[in-house]
Amino acid sequence: MTPVELEAFVDRQLATLPRPKAPPALVPRILSAVRQSQGEPWHRRPWRAWPATSRLAAGLLCAGLALVVAYAWDAIAATAPPDVLVAAGVVWRSVVQPAAIYLAAIGVAMFVATAMCCTALALVLRQGGPNYEAL
Repeated sequence: MTPVELEAFVDRQLATLPRPKAPPALVPRILSAVRQSQGEPWHRRPWRAWPATSRLAAGLLCAGLALVVAYAWDAIAATAPPDVLVAAGVVWRSVVQPAAIYLAAIGVAMFVATAMCCTALALVLRQGGPNYEAL
C-alpha cells in the first residue's frame, strides 16, 4: 500500500466515524468562565486583553522608567568619588566581564542548537517523516 492509498483509506475510515459530542456540562462551564472573566478588571486580564490606551500608557511608563534610570546612572557616576568608580571598574573587569563572555557564548550556542532543531523539525514535517517502506 502506497502512502497515498494509505492516506485515502484512513480518510475513508475516519469519515465513517460519528462526530464526537461535547459533554452536557461543557457549554455551561465555558459560558460561566467567560462571564467571570468579563467581570474582572482590565488590569487582571492578560496584556493582549487590556485596552489599547492602557497598553500604550504602560509602555510609555516603562520607557520613562528606563530613561530615568539611565539619567540617574549618569548623575550618580558624575558625583561619585573617584575611589568608588575605580572599585566599580575593578569589579566589572574581574567579575562581570569574564562571566558575561561565557554567558554570551552559551547563549549563542543555545541559539544555534535551537535553530538547528527547528530546521530539522521543519524538514521532517514538510517531508512527512521517514519512509519506512524503503527499509
